Amino acid sequence: MNSKITLPFVLIILLSSILIIELIYYFHNYPLIPTFNQKAPSADELKDELLITLFMNHIESDSSTFYDNYFNTRLAYYDYETKILDIKNGNIPNRVKVITFGITPMIGAHNPVGYDEITYTVDVLGNVTLDKFSHLKSFDIPKWLRDSLIQPYPVAE
Repeated sequence: MNSKITLPFVLIILLSSILIIELIYYFHNYPLIPTFNQKAPSADELKDELLITLFMNHIESDSSTFYDNYFNTRLAYYDYETKILDIKNGNIPNRVKVITFGITPMIGAHNPVGYDEITYTVDVLGNVTLDKFSHLKSFDIPKWLRDSLIQPYPVAE
């Protein structure tokens, strides 16, 4: 009777040992902290994302001066719907930078209302000044969101 208890116990110990050896082998060859991720953005993409994030409050505030005339609800601005179109030196080389963004504000569940370009000047102290806001394209507002309109939405300039 004692041998019946011993056999299952030995099998459990043996199987547990195999499992531990397999786990050690796996974690040795596949570390928990990956050293390379193919889906990670490139350094340039990270820089673009950082700039967009730093300017997002300015973008929302400055484009609201246009859109608040037409919508009674706050529009949404997403970093993945914002692109850096141009960065260049301003009138005083190496002292002022000019950056232009392409933006697509949204209403409701990702319904684009327009496409705009917005240009800023940044001085050496980091002061941001709006240079130009251009509404380039208007999109049709879905029927279920038209109650958000204050007045007829314009055709792009």
